[in-house]
Order: sequence, then structure tokens, then C-alpha cells
Amino acid sequence: SAEQAAKKVAPQWNTTWEIVNHLISWRLNVLQRIQDKVIASPPNNYFVPVNDVSAEAWQDTLKKLEDSQQQWMLVLKKFKKKKMEKVYPNNGMSYYEHIQGIIQHDAYHLGQIVLLAKTV
Repeated sequence: SAEQAAKKVAPQWNTTWEIVNHLISWRLNVLQRIQDKVIASPPNNYFVPVNDVSAEAWQDTLKKLEDSQQQWMLVLKKFKKKKMEKVYPNNGMSYYEHIQGIIQHDAYHLGQIVLLAKTV
């Protein structure tokens, strides 16, 4: 629920909602990178407080998460295998490493969400 997603379990921990927003933003960031757009990572690492904690806002966030997944699926369907070796100029990582990295990033944060869900 929106209430559970917005609950601050401990002062130094992010909420589930903050983590989901972080996931969405990084998914979209890396998606742009593998489509040849050079962008900087933000200083806040895409962790920002959630101001609107309504049920409607939570549903909107979940929709954005689903949309980000759909965008990835569309891009990967058309992605050329030889483009995997291309190197992103800002960090020297290949596009393959970016794709693997976002998968690992999602898995890591989904584990955090599971742990948070057990406390609320």
C-alpha cells in the first residue's frame, strides 16, 4: 500500500517508495546511455523524498516502474549484438556492462524492498 511504501523504518534507511523511484530513475538513465545519450549521474543518486504519499501517487509510481520495464523490453528487442561492446565515454564501461549493471542494481534494491516489507 502507499502507507507501507512511504513508511520510514529507520531514520537512515530509504523508504520502499524512495527505492522504487531510485530504480525507475536509474533504469531510465542507463536506458538513455545505451541509446548513445551522454548524461551525468546526479549528486543525489536519484534518492529523493516522496512528498505526495497518496494511494493515487503510489499507483502512478508503480505504473512508471512498469513503463520503465516495457521501455527496456522494447529497446532490448531491437538492440544489435555488436553494440554491446560500445564504450560509454563518461565511465569507460561497455553497454553490456551497463545492461548487466542495471539488472544487478534492480536485484540488489529489490532485496532491500523485501526486507523493508517484512518490517511494515
